[in-house]
Amino acid sequence: MNHIQFSCRNLLKNKAITFVGILSLSIAFCCFVLSVIWIRFETGYDGWHTHSDRIYRILNKTQAGYSGVVDAPLSQRLKDLFPEIEEATTVLWWHFEKITLEDMILENCYETDSCFFRIFNTQFIAGNSYSPLSDNSQIVLTQSVAVSLFGSAQDAIGKTLKGNDSDFFVSAVIQDFTHSNLSFKALVKLRPSGWRNSSYLCFCKLKENADKVMFAKKLEV
Repeated sequence: MNHIQFSCRNLLKNKAITFVGILSLSIAFCCFVLSVIWIRFETGYDGWHTHSDRIYRILNKTQAGYSGVVDAPLSQRLKDLFPEIEEATTVLWWHFEKITLEDMILENCYETDSCFFRIFNTQFIAGNSYSPLSDNSQIVLTQSVAVSLFGSAQDAIGKTLKGNDSDFFVSAVIQDFTHSNLSFKALVKLRPSGWRNSSYLCFCKLKENADKVMFAKKLEV
């Protein structure tokens, strides 16, 4: 008790020093808490996907370093070559064709294949969840876009959006991807493309017992 009383008297005796010390500790603690929150946020992208620890993006090694874009056929080629891969998908993160509804332009439209829905958590709210991208005339909207364009997810199903040369009809509506590196508003079927067109993203999901370190070494060969 005497030690506590002595400490309190010293704190009150040197009020300016006490104030500066408490203020400094408070600022330091606040900075620490904010840093922890920021780190958790930055490292939490796409962590909500089931088996997110088995989902990897394939990078292309070049003379200048690593590139995030690869050739379109790579995903299927990797799946054929490496038994460790459970699923692989290709994503074109922009769509060349303009899609409109009256005077509104639909932005952030990605092209992908059916494997996309088997790798990433995709919650279907309305429409066809079995083959939502079975042909080039179909389009999958996120819930926020469906509501803004048609009022509700259910009302969006079967509606038509205009493209440059053809129409797209809404086959399904899915829940928005939040806190994700994939910030799309709509999905359409991936158009065929050959090698030497490095404009695509490639994602793969490894099997449960796959050795990711050995898999990475194989890719380097």
